[in-house]
Amino acid sequence: MTCRGLFGTYDNALEWLKSSSVKDKPKTILWLGSSLGNFKRHEVPPFLAGFREAIQPGDTMLIGIDSCKDADRVYHAYSKWCCMSSL
Repeated sequence: MTCRGLFGTYDNALEWLKSSSVKDKPKTILWLGSSLGNFKRHEVPPFLAGFREAIQPGDTMLIGIDSCKDADRVYHAYSKWCCMSSL
């Protein structure tokens, strides 16, 4: 198994997933965080459709979603993780 982290925009990720070097390989996409919560509700289906076009039957995609809107709680949760990950 090979794991790759991508640095770029969502459009960059879709471009990479659709590239000839990747498109026919089995893929599992792990999307941590809840950035979908930053979209307007009507923007989510067309956005996710781009990923549907980038994956093949048998590929998988796991999306982490939360519903916490308490800015202070979210800040402290991610700040703690960021500090721990830099150790």
